[in-house]
Amino acid sequence: QAGLFRNQETYAFLEPRQTIRFSEYWMPARGIGGIARANLYGVLNLARHADTVTASFNANQAIPQASLRILQGAALAFGETADLAPEHTWSHETKNAAQGPYTFELRDAKGHVLLRHTEGRYDWTPASEIQTGPQPRLATGDTLELGTDHELQGELLLALGSYQEGLRRAPGDFELSFAAGRLLASLQRYVEAIPYLESAAARATSNPEIAYYLGLAYDGTGGFAHARRAYEAAARMPSFRAAASLKLGELLARSGDGDAALESLHAAKRDLRAAEETIALERALGRPLEASPEGPPSAFLEWDADKGRDAALLRFLAADPERVLEIAAEYMRLGLYRRALDLLARDFPAVPASETEPGAVLPQQHPMVVYYRGYCREKLGESADADYQAAQKLSTLYVFPSRAEDLEVLRAVLRTDPGDMTAHYLLGTQYFARGLTADALAEWNTARRAHAAIPVLDADIGLALLREKHDWSGAVEAFREGLPIDPSNLKLYEGLDSALSLLGRPPAELAAALEKYPDLANMPTELVYSLALVRAEAGEFDRALALFHDRFFVREEGGTNVREVWVEVKTRQALSQAQAGQCDSALGIVNAIGAEVPGLPFTKDGVQPFVDAPRTQYRLAQVEAQCGRAEAAKERWRRVAASADVAWAWRAAQKLPDYQEAQWRARAQAALAKSASPETAAMLEFALGKSTEARARVEQILLLPDRHMSHHLARLAG
Repeated sequence: QAGLFRNQETYAFLEPRQTIRFSEYWMPARGIGGIARANLYGVLNLARHADTVTASFNANQAIPQASLRILQGAALAFGETADLAPEHTWSHETKNAAQGPYTFELRDAKGHVLLRHTEGRYDWTPASEIQTGPQPRLATGDTLELGTDHELQGELLLALGSYQEGLRRAPGDFELSFAAGRLLASLQRYVEAIPYLESAAARATSNPEIAYYLGLAYDGTGGFAHARRAYEAAARMPSFRAAASLKLGELLARSGDGDAALESLHAAKRDLRAAEETIALERALGRPLEASPEGPPSAFLEWDADKGRDAALLRFLAADPERVLEIAAEYMRLGLYRRALDLLARDFPAVPASETEPGAVLPQQHPMVVYYRGYCREKLGESADADYQAAQKLSTLYVFPSRAEDLEVLRAVLRTDPGDMTAHYLLGTQYFARGLTADALAEWNTARRAHAAIPVLDADIGLALLREKHDWSGAVEAFREGLPIDPSNLKLYEGLDSALSLLGRPPAELAAALEKYPDLANMPTELVYSLALVRAEAGEFDRALALFHDRFFVREEGGTNVREVWVEVKTRQALSQAQAGQCDSALGIVNAIGAEVPGLPFTKDGVQPFVDAPRTQYRLAQVEAQCGRAEAAKERWRRVAASADVAWAWRAAQKLPDYQEAQWRARAQAALAKSASPETAAMLEFALGKSTEARARVEQILLLPDRHMSHHLARLAG
């Protein structure tokens, strides 16, 4: 956390895409006084008590013959030379200290200043220079650094967005062009990658990394000659010799040049895949075999040598179709389609459920395995029709195409049979994972228009429209179309909750959508919470409360707690009754809201923290005020106003006689700047009159997974 430290509070004015880096920082030394300042050499505490100034320094590393001085103004108050080490803390007290600021200075044996600090002087940015709200656009170098950070975190599409944003501001920038091209090639977006990489290659003709990724891009688009030249260029340099030689060997093998392919694979033989492929290609060409590579057992080599005669190997492959696809893809990269077909055409034995993933099928029942089989037949000049027709009838559940070979196979299937809706769906899935939302929707909508009964299809379309296109109405239509096909798919109901909320539809409509779940008695816990809350919003409290009975509530780490939902529903029921003049019932809820309820085991303990929450206490005070308990209501509001939850504290303070508008508005503005809760931030923005920002915040909340009643609170935030 970076920011300004005043009165032992942190004010951080950071935006989501802003990067702050620092090598030195300050922190309040609570319980000690003064300011602790630290850098890579150690931590200093410079504190003043009455007429004494104490300097304490703990080194992070050995500093022999360190010079330590304490200055009062320009005059030396104390100085000594000492050997500093992490296991000992150096300190000195200056008695009868003057009022003027003292300075601590640390130098190494050569006289270089390692750390210097003067009382009351800090290197922070003046408040007058702090700009809150949207920050200025990032510089080109910042977009490159931000994109790199995203890549390191595995957020590839965000990284690509950063690189492309930088290129919009600095067209042709070398580093950004290469970064964007490299990432696009890795994402199998080969056509898009080529212009970026060609631009970078023109400025760095000997860069092997650029050449390697340019080879991948040309290879992926079928440009054999260009790919070969690029791989050969990359393979000349030691840093990319193995990687480029492997890809070049595969390219040459597919072209039928076995001798040249083996020569390239030998150049990369320290790579495990290259060693495997060398042996497979030598066996296929009838050449003397290389020794098996050192390392873990290889299912590829075992199959290549054994051809499935070993029962243990067959059982291993039968347990996961992806293992079969991985071996087949390796053969296909070498153009050894007959050997791949021998594997893909095998009927694998059934294996115990304990040895497979939930929902897994045998390889011969997996659509991609059967599509691969047909593709290999096609490459061998045989008919693929029977395989393609069989594959399109298989279930797509838990099938997630991702390999470059998957992309090639699915495109080949659709060239042969454009009416294969299973292939359209799976190709769309692969496109979507690569950030090609428009292409994915085009494939999925082809299947949708054909009324293909593919589970998950409508959920995928709805989520893409919801989160990527922000087409709320279109998303609702897609989710509703999916209900008859896949009525137990949780994503359909979660999507409807988000989309209908974003459209501002009434709670009763949300409840009706969630009630379409086919087995309410066994409805997933998260849907029970959503349904209970929207029923409460609609005033259907008896039906909301009925959902808590005769049910087991699954706990998820970091997820919603059944007790917070129960307390929220009961609180809203009490408020509704009070507003309707039913004060006996309303006050009865207020009096007993934290008590155990017969038949509801979760109310035996753990409820009180949710009752004590500022939001709940504020609402209970509203009930008491409505029903004549004015003093009790004021007391609750006083407690809420003293809480750290500024959004509810501000509301409560407005109910009290000593309310000061300017003070609370300033406090709310400061709280908004450092709020970690999107729901709280939205409430504060609405209260501060920042309606545009608040509505954008609510939209963001409703697009994210519903946690801790976030969708319910977002709907009520205004």
